[in-house]
Amino acid sequence: MVLVPADVEYAVEKYLESGFVANGWGVLKVDTQIPAGDTFVVAFTTGGQDRTTVSGTDRVVFDCYAPRAALAQKLAARVFALIKDLDSRFIDGVQFYDVTPTKPANYPNPDKPDLFRYQFNAVIHARYPKGD
Repeated sequence: MVLVPADVEYAVEKYLESGFVANGWGVLKVDTQIPAGDTFVVAFTTGGQDRTTVSGTDRVVFDCYAPRAALAQKLAARVFALIKDLDSRFIDGVQFYDVTPTKPANYPNPDKPDLFRYQFNAVIHARYPKGD
């Protein structure tokens, strides 16, 4: 049996997209790069440590964009709430635990001056699925 690292970015992306729909907040576009549009979340890992052969720790950055500051802050607050709720969830064969997000902050992106961005990051521990 081989243990393989979980694709935390993909699992978090799908979790956020389904969480927005389930909470009646509409459709959310989540990607690892800036997509087209004016309201979206960019979520990407910035590294982390392998803790054991069966689990690891990722730091994930969440950039929440919208055309107005209040909308970007509201988007970040909703994403933050869902990420806090990720703790102890089992998604696509990945067990999440010890999820620790920082508080969202206004952090303008000079490459996107027409959009507002609120950003936060989270340390996310994940137990990896079994490979083939």
